Amino acid sequence: MLENKVAIVTGGSRGIGEAIVELFAQNRAIVVNGDLAVAKEELSKSDGGAHNIKLDVVDKAKVKQAFGRIVAAFGRIDILVNNAGINRNLLGKVEETPAEEWTAIVNVNMRGVMNCIDIALPFMREGKFGRIINMASLAGEIGGVVSSIAYTATKGAILSMTKVIARLEGKNGVTCNSIAPGFIVTEMTRTHNPDMSMVPLGHRGEAVDIANAALYLASDMGRYVTGTTMDVNGGVYMQ
Repeated sequence: MLENKVAIVTGGSRGIGEAIVELFAQNRAIVVNGDLAVAKEELSKSDGGAHNIKLDVVDKAKVKQAFGRIVAAFGRIDILVNNAGINRNLLGKVEETPAEEWTAIVNVNMRGVMNCIDIALPFMREGKFGRIINMASLAGEIGGVVSSIAYTATKGAILSMTKVIARLEGKNGVTCNSIAPGFIVTEMTRTHNPDMSMVPLGHRGEAVDIANAALYLASDMGRYVTGTTMDVNGGVYMQ
């Protein structure tokens, strides 16, 4: 389904990102996990499979260097999944959100996304093909449930950023979409206890549910879909 496509997944060492890396690799993509948590870098020239590169999305110069190495190894960038993100101060009062927390979350969740898009786009334009998938959140659509105001604000911004990129880059063969996960079991959310009565399906989702959505948007199945947000939330939020 993704045979010989070169995909970069940021924050792919665990949780949703790890599930996306695994599913893309299973579908014959050349997929690179770009993550600060990478202990051992591996960018072999073999076709297919998963590879790793250390990536700090906040530092644009380092993003440029890392993406350059990926292109040197594999020739191009076809798919970018902006999955890296952070959340802190769950359920904290608005006035208790310190400036340094706002800065940290905005830097990763917004600037980090745009840093990666800025560097990847020229390669996609050159190839007249690109799939950009941004990880938003249910929180950004409904104003948060268990998430801080800073996190919620950045995820709301992702929805708008996605539409801008989709509108500007469609003529270059590039689609841009968001995925808005609901209550998904990951290491980051395992201690959350959301009210399941809010969920029509009655249970939390799994990381693979988000990976399946990413696969659809990255593949030819989603070739005529752009500027949209795919809600994967068990029915909590319906448009």
